[in-house]
Amino acid sequence: MTYYFTIEEILRLHFQIVEDFGGLHGVREEGRLKSLVAAPRQEVFGIEQYKSVCEKAAVYLRNIIADHPFADGNKRTAVTACGIFLSRNGRTLQCPGLLVEWGSDPGRRVFGCRF
Repeated sequence: MTYYFTIEEILRLHFQIVEDFGGLHGVREEGRLKSLVAAPRQEVFGIEQYKSVCEKAAVYLRNIIADHPFADGNKRTAVTACGIFLSRNGRTLQCPGLLVEWGSDPGRRVFGCRF
């Protein structure tokens, strides 16, 4: 079973990222959020468009970055959502040297975001 995001989870994730690292709160367009949540589950003629967990994670990553559903923090939210989605589904986002250390609080989860 694949664990997908809800709109509420994406909104909470974005809120926490902006709280922790700064920026502007706010959604630019609610329709983009609905599309974002639906996209990884997309089927055409009963055939799943994104079959692997990694492809589905890439859809979250691409759609948050390219569609800019939020006023600020889209790239931070995209990378964090991708990592959390992979983690929820038994995979790990690996990008050594790319991400900075976001704190040493042991209560924080993927990429420093409490989720």
